[in-house]
Amino acid sequence: MGERNIKNKPEIKIKPAAVMYIATCLLWFSLYFYMPILSTYCEKMGASYTLVGTILSSYGLVQLIMRLPVGIWSDITRKRKAFLLLGMASAAVSGAGFFFASGPSLLLLFRALAGVTASTWAIYMLTYCGYYPASEQSKGMGIIGTSMFLGQVIATFIAGILTMYIDERWTFLISSLAAVLGVIMLTVLPEPELEQREVPKVREFVSMLKNRDLIFFSLMAIILQIATFAGPFGFVPNLLHNMGANNFHLGLSATFATLFAILTSFYSGSFFEEKVGIRRSVIISYIVTALALAGMAFAAGIWQVLLLVLACGAPRGLLQPMLNSLAIRGIKPQIRSSAASMFQSIYGLGMMIGPIIAGAIADAFGITAAFFAIGTLTLSGAVMMTFKKKLPGWIEQ
Repeated sequence: MGERNIKNKPEIKIKPAAVMYIATCLLWFSLYFYMPILSTYCEKMGASYTLVGTILSSYGLVQLIMRLPVGIWSDITRKRKAFLLLGMASAAVSGAGFFFASGPSLLLLFRALAGVTASTWAIYMLTYCGYYPASEQSKGMGIIGTSMFLGQVIATFIAGILTMYIDERWTFLISSLAAVLGVIMLTVLPEPELEQREVPKVREFVSMLKNRDLIFFSLMAIILQIATFAGPFGFVPNLLHNMGANNFHLGLSATFATLFAILTSFYSGSFFEEKVGIRRSVIISYIVTALALAGMAFAAGIWQVLLLVLACGAPRGLLQPMLNSLAIRGIKPQIRSSAASMFQSIYGLGMMIGPIIAGAIADAFGITAAFFAIGTLTLSGAVMMTFKKKLPGWIEQ
């Protein structure tokens, strides 16, 4: 009798979805803990606005190169855990490298290594979404998107406070330690179970490369990343620093850039898609982002800039998962990792050219001119969505 009770006793298991969610929070915590001070830190080390833009853009350049190969390799090998660990380990090395870096050239190297981490983001998303049925993929995409924004908010808020009392270089070491904790969590995660399918054929990858919806929404995402990495996570800290802001203000800026994104990301696949409508949600989001960025050119004080940064955050939380979802909806499940990686690889171009464009304009015409130009460019996202005739639907698992 006693033996039977022992056998029937429920086995305590680690919940893979919960582990993935927390690990993903740690991933983005690691990448963003030093973001409030990164551009000003580069400037203090003697970098010009153009060089600061180059250092920031290396993050996107690496993603542009690596994301698609990582996705294809994952689809062919049908392995995901190794790529999850690669991303987290790269974040740990990147943070430690920043801590010991002695010049701008080394900052360029270790910022590029952070791009390796971000190159595995599609694998994190699809691993988590694998715990949801096909009919709820949009919901899963929205929820895992909140982990990114939650990790960013916690990181930037804590960093903004800590750097008031400790040397800002320590933010890099704390970033590294968070990623080490993430590696430990991922090691106990079992290899994600994937439905048995044939290895994707070359013609399926070729067909994916020609998918018009994938290309269209990837181009739209480039605009979003230009706005994000030229603005809130690019030169907003420099703009605030010129106004006399301290490290707390810089941390608050990065927090505001993500705070409302947690809420809009969570409801992107439910309320916004089902009640507001995809097209209307995307168009309004681009318009609000454009107006907020352009408005920074005319902001007269620190708190005006911070409120405009807050206005940028909510649209970003909506656009990030929604564009990602739209891009891969018409893609066969067996090559969806590759499609998501291609989407993110293409929008990595925006991360790369956004800071370079803004930095060059800032050096030539002033930093306020850069914000006005980027804000104007962002409006093109609303125009593109307005003239998009048909939106894609999901291919069932």
